[in-house]
Amino acid sequence: MRSIARKTVAARLVAGALLSISAWLVGLHGAEAGVNAWTTSGPDGGTVYALAIDPQAPTTLYAGTRYGGLFRSADGGHAWAPPGLTYTSVVSLAVDPRTPTTL
Repeated sequence: MRSIARKTVAARLVAGALLSISAWLVGLHGAEAGVNAWTTSGPDGGTVYALAIDPQAPTTLYAGTRYGGLFRSADGGHAWAPPGLTYTSVVSLAVDPRTPTTL
């Protein structure tokens, strides 16, 4: 029974990591067709090191940055706001699947 639980947890971690990377690639950076320039719509806190998605509300994203701290977006990454943890380095994030308001 434990090996099944471990495999399930590992599969969810891999799926979450892939989803986070996909959301980062799509949500934080975009390009206009026919224009050779990339634009960013991510938070203003330096390099984004971590991204987490609320499993119960997929448009709620959390981004951990190198110098700006933690940022939250409730609209899929269009607008970002710091929820209180600022001026620190956040290099990893995880959303509690049972209590998504807990990081």
